[in-house]
Amino acid sequence: MDAQRFYNSAAWRSLRDAKLRRYPLCEACLFEGKTVKAVLVHHRDGNCFSNNASNLESLCFSHHERTK
Repeated sequence: MDAQRFYNSAAWRSLRDAKLRRYPLCEACLFEGKTVKAVLVHHRDGNCFSNNASNLESLCFSHHERTK
């Protein structure tokens, strides 16, 4: 399975939604002392198939864009 198919899968949507329910605020903003709603889940290591909890980070759109 390629990355695009994975991100469109029910498995990813379920994992993403669970992460955002558990961590609804942007983790990077919290580190900076700000409270901003997270809207995306980022793979810290860039590997979309590495879905360990420690590799997933709830981010706001602005912080997610900085990871590219």
